Amino acid sequence: MISRGGLMVEELEQAGSMDRGLSRRRLMKGAAWSVPAVAMAAAAPAAVASGCEGGTITISADATGAGTGVVTIPACATAIAFTVIGGAGGNAAQFAGHGARVTGTIVPTGQAMALSLVAGQGGWGRGWPLADYGAPPQGYGAGGLGGSRTLDGVATNDSGAGGAGSAILLAGSPLVVAGGGGGASNAQASFFGPSGGPLEAQSTASAAAGGNAGPSPLNGADGSAAYLPISGKEGSGTAGGGRSAAGAVPGDGGTATGDFTKTPGNGGAGTVGGTGITVPGDSGATSGGGGGGYAGGGSGAVVSEFDDHPGAPNGGMYFGAGGGGGAGSSYVDTALAAGAVASAGNRSQSSIPGNGNLGGGHGSVTITWS
Repeated sequence: MISRGGLMVEELEQAGSMDRGLSRRRLMKGAAWSVPAVAMAAAAPAAVASGCEGGTITISADATGAGTGVVTIPACATAIAFTVIGGAGGNAAQFAGHGARVTGTIVPTGQAMALSLVAGQGGWGRGWPLADYGAPPQGYGAGGLGGSRTLDGVATNDSGAGGAGSAILLAGSPLVVAGGGGGASNAQASFFGPSGGPLEAQSTASAAAGGNAGPSPLNGADGSAAYLPISGKEGSGTAGGGRSAAGAVPGDGGTATGDFTKTPGNGGAGTVGGTGITVPGDSGATSGGGGGGYAGGGSGAVVSEFDDHPGAPNGGMYFGAGGGGGAGSSYVDTALAAGAVASAGNRSQSSIPGNGNLGGGHGSVTITWS
């Protein structure tokens, strides 16, 4: 335990992922401190001696893991405020969903209050190798991984992962939770025809955005695909986005409709977002993962197809599309706290979707008391 300016800091140790667990980490990682300096004197003021100095602490997640810790608010605190931000989803061929921002106050109890803090990671974006980023983003409710594929012999994230939730806990129970955003999806379209000759076959496909976390978490957007040969069969399909969580109820996976191979998405499980769909082969059809939170969002569905076409590369054409992941839900225990939920606006704002958000979009928790 560390004592700084009347602030008691302990190490938080859990096992697994914060669905319900986390790797062993120290509060000092990713922490920004703002507590008054106290001059050492023989006759210190009573407020300082009793630990009644106000202070602020911020912990943040990063690409190496969730930010975690425990802060003890002194019994004499008369005002406690917080800002909790969930991790954003990972970008792919569209933009991902934002995490939620929950701001408000905690009711002082007149007793020392040990609060556990968890800051969730943002989701991995398209193109990041699974060897380094193959585990779900961690936090209070892990984000679901997006679908993956192998490119040039390297297994990579193809659709975005959902962002993890962030939380404040009291005695092991959630006091405040900010949900994570849903991951975006990828799609593949193709065409074939002899060089300089007429087009013989083509397909079109669209990717889908992830759902935003906020006061009313959003479902992931739908992806779509169509095969439009110059001669032969025609068809179309829709890959539904994952459903957002609703309160303590996880979101369902997206549904697929149409003429092609249909693979439904995975629903959220407890606090954890659903895992995105990967269709084996080269179709490029993958879906976004669901965001984590008080309850996890579902992942998107996939529609995909391989159509024989003489003379085309590999003897035919692969094509498909995936839906985006749904957002995780947020929560405030109104018996002990009051808060407002909004979108954090923290997804990666790269002008080229697919650059991921390892340098941003991570969650954070700030506590201020006086």
